[in-house]
This record gives sequence, C-alpha cells and structure tokens, in this order.
Amino acid sequence: MRALLICGLLLMAPLTQVVLAQEVYRWTDEHGQVHFGTRPPPCAGEPVMTIQPPAAESLPDPQDRSLTRQRLLQSYQRERELKQAAEQKRADQERLTLQRCRRLTVQWRRLSHPGPIYVKEPDGQRRYLSDDQRRQEKAALLDGLREYCDGPPE
Repeated sequence: MRALLICGLLLMAPLTQVVLAQEVYRWTDEHGQVHFGTRPPPCAGEPVMTIQPPAAESLPDPQDRSLTRQRLLQSYQRERELKQAAEQKRADQERLTLQRCRRLTVQWRRLSHPGPIYVKEPDGQRRYLSDDQRRQEKAALLDGLREYCDGPPE
C-alpha cells in the first residue's frame, strides 16, 4: 500500500509545480474545522500563504527517476514473491493438518468398532486389544483430534 502511494506521488510530481505556484487561503469555520483553498474564504480568513515551486535544480533528473522506478518495481516483485511464499506455506500447512485429521479419524473409528480389534506386531502376529488398552489408545488420540480436527468424530 505504501509503495503504491509512493508510486502515485512520483507520477504526480510534475503536476505539483503548477499547484505550488498559487496562493493558498486558510480559514477556520464556526465548527472549528480548518479549511484550505485557492479562493478567498467566505468570511475574513487568515493571511494568504504563498507557496513557491521548488527550484529547477532540486527536481530529480530522469536518470534518478528511472532508478527509483526500477527499485520500486523490484520492491513490488519481492513483496509479491513473499506473499506467494506465505500463501504456499499456509496451503501446505492446511493440507498437512487435513491429512493428520483424516489419519487420526480413521484410527479413532477403528478403535470405536464394537468387535475385537487387533494390532499387527512386527513379526506379523496379531495382538488383540483389551477394553482398557482400547480406551488408552483412544485417550492418546484425543489430543491430536482436538488439535487437528476440532475434536473426535461422532
């Protein structure tokens, strides 16, 4: 936003010479609001302020303006790249959260099955879970379900 403002000001700089050479009136209305204008106020205002345009040597040369414009464009590009990277990171994090939620939900539903449940051991043997073991595993899943899924499935 600030960069856009700077760019707009740079583009309007040549127009300010015409405006700066005019007299500016300042007055305060009955509500205490301060006004500025190029025409005299409706009532007796403060003295006229004359604004002089800047000297010709203080204006930037075209080479400096070109460099400034190039730096501004590079700044825009960098800002755009940072936004895209942040959006990509957020999307990746969202995808990982969804994957974790799905995996935890599958495990929760498996443990909630009314029949006997077994766990395969590394040697290929089945180890059946007792009701206490099943409750312990479900309790261990609860924290992950709360973090990634907003609670256990119903």
